[in-house]
Amino acid sequence: ATQNLATMFVNGMVLTTSDRIEEGDHIKTGNGLTGRVQKIGWFQTTIRHYNEVEEIIPNSELGMQRVSNLSRMKKCQVKQELRVKYEDIDKLETFLPSILEEVKAACPKVITNGSRPLRAYLTDFKEDHVRIMV
Repeated sequence: ATQNLATMFVNGMVLTTSDRIEEGDHIKTGNGLTGRVQKIGWFQTTIRHYNEVEEIIPNSELGMQRVSNLSRMKKCQVKQELRVKYEDIDKLETFLPSILEEVKAACPKVITNGSRPLRAYLTDFKEDHVRIMV
C-alpha cells in the first residue's frame, strides 16, 4: 500500500511540475479516456468527460499511460458520412466542390487552400443508397 501511495505521489509531482498536461487541457489517454483536466493533485487527477461526468484517476495509473494533449493540436481532421441515393450518384462530381465551398464559408480557419486534400470515398453500399466519407 505504501509503495502504491509513493508511486501516486511521485507521478503527481511529475504531472504538476512538467508541462505534459495542465488544468483545462483536453486529453485522450491510452485506454480511451477523453475529457478536460479539472484538477491535478499530488495523488489523483480529476477528468471531466464530455458527458459532464467527473472521473478521479490515481496519478500512478495516469502516469503509466500514453496521454495525447488535444488542446495543443495545431491541425485536426474532420470526417462526415454522407448518404447518396443511387439515382443521384451522377451529381457527385458537382456536389463535392459545393461541400468544400460550404466548409470555407462556415469554418474560415479550416485549411481549404489545397495544401491538405479534401477526400471523398465510398464506404458502403446499401439497398437504396451508398455511403460516402468526406
